[in-house]
Amino acid sequence: MVRTSQLRFVAVRAIGLALVVSGTACSKASGPSSSAPNGQPPAFVATEFGGPDSATAAAAAIPPQRTPARPAFDLCRMLPSDTVARILHETIGKSVSTSTTRPGGMCTYRDVAHGTPGVRVLIDIGRDRSAASAGVTLLGQRGQLGAHGIATADIAGIGDAAFGSSDSAGRYTVMMQDGAITGQISVNVRGADAQSLRPAAAELAKRTLAVLH
Repeated sequence: MVRTSQLRFVAVRAIGLALVVSGTACSKASGPSSSAPNGQPPAFVATEFGGPDSATAAAAAIPPQRTPARPAFDLCRMLPSDTVARILHETIGKSVSTSTTRPGGMCTYRDVAHGTPGVRVLIDIGRDRSAASAGVTLLGQRGQLGAHGIATADIAGIGDAAFGSSDSAGRYTVMMQDGAITGQISVNVRGADAQSLRPAAAELAKRTLAVLH
């Protein structure tokens, strides 16, 4: 009787060992389990549906943002505030140089002595690839103004080509092209009619081209 029980125990133990060995072999053959600690999905699922690997690839695919270029022309230095003030016969208390995303430079001038600026001047200069492309740029700018119902008039004696326009805010603007250079000079003086600012804006345009050459 004892021997029969011992034989049954040995048989059961052998079957158990066989099941353990079989389970281990299956586990190795089938690879990682479909579950992970803390209920997290396996690594390949995270990668396929936006895990670390795919996030890195997506970030690499985003093109870098263009950073503002350093001014090629330091207009605030080339055209000091006192020079602009003499041309306008107005007080200029502050000038600020601004970087742009294209080759060129920009400077703004303001009278800040009385709180809200009574004088605002913008000189914005760019350099195109060639004189031909600069001419196309100027023509396109004129077309855009016309499309918005803003009248323009030719101005002689400024670079290769130039025209002026005024708006309801009392601002007079000269757009010009000289070789590969294109430029915009805008003048606004509180209480002044925009057309009365045309001579000063034209003189600023001429002076700007003179210091650039």
